[in-house]
Amino acid sequence: MAVPFELEGYFLKRIRVDYHPAPDGVEIAETNVKLSLDYRLAVHKENPHAYQMTLRISGGEGTEANPKCGYDFSAVIVGRYTITIDSPEAESHIARVNGVSALYSTFRGILGSTTGLFEDGKLMLPSIDPRDVVAEVEKALAAKEAEAASVNIGDNSPGETPS
Repeated sequence: MAVPFELEGYFLKRIRVDYHPAPDGVEIAETNVKLSLDYRLAVHKENPHAYQMTLRISGGEGTEANPKCGYDFSAVIVGRYTITIDSPEAESHIARVNGVSALYSTFRGILGSTTGLFEDGKLMLPSIDPRDVVAEVEKALAAKEAEAASVNIGDNSPGETPS
């Protein structure tokens, strides 16, 4: 079953790409690229099928022995899209997975084109499974919410009632 996902537009809010030449004798392999991805998803106030995702991506090629070596980058890319299916629960999940997929692949192309102009040539980011990214981000958000709830509950002394 095809899911009606329409990316209406995207823009870069911020991009930073630094290039640090490798010291003599040090080889940089693209398999060394370390990534960090995070996102926030907003639903339009008037149209519950319209979404805006802000995807934060950062990473670099540095190794433990040579942390400032190769490319180092960070970016924020924002996309607006609509999804219309019958199940609100499924739509919310698809909005996250397809949003990460569309924005990451778009940024991957932008970064490849940009770094292609550098001395060491094009940096190709690795393929990702957006379902894994969504699971990790949602797990981190749930942990953060649970921690905040336990701090609020634990603020009162024994026998003291909340005000």
